[in-house]
Amino acid sequence: MSIVCGIDFSPASTHAAEVAARLARQHEEPLVLVHALSVASIPPMFMTETILNEMRGSAEVAMGDLSVRLGDGQKHPVSSILGIGPAEEILLAEAEKQGASLLVLGSVGQRGLKWLLGSTADHVASRAKMPVLIVRPGFPAKEWLGRERPLHVTVASELAPSSEAAVEWAAHLAEHAPCEYIVAHLSWPPEAYDKLSIDAPMHLDRTHPLVEEVIRRELRGTAARLEKAGRTETVVESNMGSTAAAITQVAEREHADLLVVGRGCEEGRGWWDRSVSRDVIRNASMSVVCVPEIADAAHLPQLRVRKIAAATDFSRLGNRAVAYALAMVPAGGEVLLVHVVEDGERTEEARQRRHEQLDRLVQTTDSKGKVVVEVVTGEDPAHLIAAAAERFGADVICVGSRGRSGLARAILGSVSQGLIVRNGRPVLIVPGE
Repeated sequence: MSIVCGIDFSPASTHAAEVAARLARQHEEPLVLVHALSVASIPPMFMTETILNEMRGSAEVAMGDLSVRLGDGQKHPVSSILGIGPAEEILLAEAEKQGASLLVLGSVGQRGLKWLLGSTADHVASRAKMPVLIVRPGFPAKEWLGRERPLHVTVASELAPSSEAAVEWAAHLAEHAPCEYIVAHLSWPPEAYDKLSIDAPMHLDRTHPLVEEVIRRELRGTAARLEKAGRTETVVESNMGSTAAAITQVAEREHADLLVVGRGCEEGRGWWDRSVSRDVIRNASMSVVCVPEIADAAHLPQLRVRKIAAATDFSRLGNRAVAYALAMVPAGGEVLLVHVVEDGERTEEARQRRHEQLDRLVQTTDSKGKVVVEVVTGEDPAHLIAAAAERFGADVICVGSRGRSGLARAILGSVSQGLIVRNGRPVLIVPGE
């Protein structure tokens, strides 16, 4: 493997190359400098073989001088590659060919060479199969790798697979020199209140205590992985504006040297234009790493089912789902039994009766884990069950494929399908006998 760095001889890209050289020495990996010779701005009538050879020769001399300087003579050899064409395409192709573990870019390029103008850096980050480091002025590579001070790293977590990849990459930084971490999550109040079914006035200037409690619980595993690498703190805040701007503000407030963001495996037209990572790359004042989501089977996450939510309407099939949940829970685990009171029975007496029925279900089982019960009321059972599972922190939700509630709910297209479509947690659907 190697570290690949794009170079256009601007001060920004030269600084990025110096950082890349230090990282390569620390990782004991070869450094490959890549320069794209752009001829698109020169009219074809003026682009002669002589001019092209002169441009190529000048670039090769400059690349050679820089390679010798960064390689410290022959102590740490640095190779260089010169390509002709669009910088983005050449850099991505060479990084993949070299099997790069990291692709390093400067934040600004020279206008004449059309290297990192405007959005080229984020275009590269949107397609690269390896992490992309965009180096900005002030990145303390020498001090950090020389162990003169820890690297202050802010990791943006969206509680998604792409964030998991970012966390893993950030944790590996501490294998080379000390790091201190901030895990930051920005919640959007309308989504958070709806997801947890919070029936209370919405606070726009602060995070609801239940929202913060649930998010901090979800981030506990993330923080634990980083704590093994260095001192770690968790920041949970609400935000009604730009998520990218809010993440950047948190990183600036925490004096971050490096902001780490994940990049999902989304496809389709325009997805990157809507990406938080793209806006962070374009607007952050500090250096940024964009880490692509790991999608191959060799990097399967380690999962444990400890908390199971099961919903029943007290039909035979609904109770069968409860039995499955109680049978699956491991020793020391927890099960949440949920029942949704129907629209016409929203009385305290009805809630109490349903609560007692749930208690009797628990008493007839021999569960290995702790069992708690919850009765909720509302017009959307799938949403209410998902919200209860979210508050509980369930690893999986267990429901029957249909209940007793008439033809509209007798097919896989009502509560069970609603949970699959609108809920982010795994769902186990128990069919009839």
